[in-house]
Amino acid sequence: MENIKDDYFQMYELYNVLNDYIIPHINNNTKLKYDIFQISTVFDFGKTLIDKIKKDAVSVYKNLPKNTKTSLKYKDEKTLSILNNYSHNHIITSIEYDIEFLHYAGLVNKCLLNTNFIFGDGLKMTVIKYDLFPKAYKKLNDALFYHINGTQYLSINELSTIISVIQYIFMTLKTKAFDACQYSNDIQKHKEIEDYFNAPISNKDCFVLESDIIIFNEHLEWKKKRVKYLKKKFPEKQARCPHDEEYFVKRNMMYNEDY
Repeated sequence: MENIKDDYFQMYELYNVLNDYIIPHINNNTKLKYDIFQISTVFDFGKTLIDKIKKDAVSVYKNLPKNTKTSLKYKDEKTLSILNNYSHNHIITSIEYDIEFLHYAGLVNKCLLNTNFIFGDGLKMTVIKYDLFPKAYKKLNDALFYHINGTQYLSINELSTIISVIQYIFMTLKTKAFDACQYSNDIQKHKEIEDYFNAPISNKDCFVLESDIIIFNEHLEWKKKRVKYLKKKFPEKQARCPHDEEYFVKRNMMYNEDY
């Protein structure tokens, strides 16, 4: 039980960091700007913590009596019935489906994660309130801790959906925080991103958030365009080394704003 208390305190500390530092950073309402390594440290810690909490929560579920699991399954069926009626009339993404599920299950108010306006012609506009994401994160974690402590049990479907939405919160806030970093130019930004992805990692840190994949793919596209630009500016000559990314990196040109 002591470990559960430690996990809760760590979760609450992370909530405070998201609320008091990451959100002001995203909104550019602070003089204390984070760099990508500080941002990554915050969300890497969050990923490690939620993986541990998930493991404990699933373990609790597996040890529940059969009649409790049956009751949770029945509750799931009622939630899914409501949700299926909703999704039948609205085109929603998979993450919107998960958010709606948790909303109808009474685990988090969807207004903490997005607000959908449905117009008469069927068009939908989603307004995302990033400032409320930390509150949603804490609300969902509270549900996990209630489950672990035996206060209010969750179904396995609710557990997996909560984890999915927390990962979405991490992915979204991390990407927005990266975008909010202050750079003198695009080259400096991508130099930091290159250093970030080339930094040594330990086995315990060897995991990838979906936000990392998005940032990495955008970085790859930028590098292609950057190499194409440099090749045009410095055309290859016969019998010389091919002017590829490695060529420009070795000559300190790839991330040099003088070129």
